[in-house]
Amino acid sequence: MDIEPDYALVKKIRETLSNMDDVEFGLHAEERLKHHGIDKRIICALIEKPINLMHVEVQKDSRSEKHKLVFRKSGKYDYVVVIRFASSSLKVITARIQNKKRIKLNEKWRMRLYRRRGGVYGTKSSC
Repeated sequence: MDIEPDYALVKKIRETLSNMDDVEFGLHAEERLKHHGIDKRIICALIEKPINLMHVEVQKDSRSEKHKLVFRKSGKYDYVVVIRFASSSLKVITARIQNKKRIKLNEKWRMRLYRRRGGVYGTKSSC
């Protein structure tokens, strides 16, 4: 269930990030950074020099298109940054540190659930 990275999209986003002039942080992003103990300068450095960009996921919203970027931090952790592009700047919506071990456990759990349901993904239930 491992997702293969789209190398063309990663390369395109790397080039776009390298050419960005201004990085803005939303209120939610500032709260998340403070909560997770991440310095803004780290996120700015990752965006300005996206050498460690590993994965890009496009998230289409009713208002705009967001990009979930995964940057390699170490062998055990990754940075996950969700951004929205503007004309000459980008806005950081949220950022966090992600544990790779937890991702692998979550993928195993989803595959077990998928097999139990006979190869059918669950449907959204209303509350």
